[in-house]
Amino acid sequence: MAKIAHLIRVDPGGGSHPKGTRICNVCNATFAQIKSIEDHIEAVHVKIPVYECDFCSETFTYRGAKHNHVSKYHREQNKMKNIPHY
Repeated sequence: MAKIAHLIRVDPGGGSHPKGTRICNVCNATFAQIKSIEDHIEAVHVKIPVYECDFCSETFTYRGAKHNHVSKYHREQNKMKNIPHY
């Protein structure tokens, strides 16, 4: 994981967010879970591709982008992958 701790602040409470809300220092997006904000920063601001297509070498920063790619370019291969082989 990239060093991103300086990009995260924790709301102390008493304001518009619940105590402990994680806030992105780059865009002010808010997250309840540390993993969610880490994923956000890596995908949106650092742009670390962490999802790789199972069928080609394409990489993506979001799971949804990978899913869309597989649906568009590897639909038939993906169907065959999910068929039980006896």
